[in-house]
Amino acid sequence: MNTTCERKDFLPVVPSYFDEYGLEPMEYRLYSHIVRRAGKNSCFESIPNMARSCLMNEKTVRKSLRVL
Repeated sequence: MNTTCERKDFLPVVPSYFDEYGLEPMEYRLYSHIVRRAGKNSCFESIPNMARSCLMNEKTVRKSLRVL
């Protein structure tokens, strides 16, 4: 399991320019989720799981991923 508790040396940081990029709230939420899940490597989470974790519709996740 890849949880934040197991990655004590990792601190997810959202760059300040993301505030100015004009992301919609759901896009920002999904980006933050991906950053937390990816850690220092990459994120291979399914769209249904991301939707469930972020309390979003799968269609919204797909749309947000296209923007990101």
